[in-house]
Amino acid sequence: MNFTNKWYPLLLILVLSWVAFIRTQDILVEWNWVSVFHLSLNLLVGVAILLKLKFTGIIVKIWAGLSIFGGILGLFSVSMRWLIGTFDRVEFTDLVSHIVHVIIGYILYSYWTDSIEVDEGSYENEEILDA
Repeated sequence: MNFTNKWYPLLLILVLSWVAFIRTQDILVEWNWVSVFHLSLNLLVGVAILLKLKFTGIIVKIWAGLSIFGGILGLFSVSMRWLIGTFDRVEFTDLVSHIVHVIIGYILYSYWTDSIEVDEGSYENEEILDA
């Protein structure tokens, strides 16, 4: 597995580092299971990339898909609050955070297949990488 785009690994490292920093802060300030799940998934993606596991492509796509899905659900939640008239409960930072989740998730998902070159002899089951 080789990166053909020099910016993609940098983007992955930045996103993984930022998520790890934010979620570790969340866990230290106020313990909640959502932050533990995010941090665990983040560590799984980081280890898969560093060890160049054969399921790395699937793991990154699931991670990006969850980011997109979570961002869309958050945007739906914000729009529902606007529709029922509770404007005072909607914060601008929430809206920006959900939009960033969708954008980063889309970038990570779409660029994975364009930015990775798989060596022919490096994996036993190459059908798995086509997912």
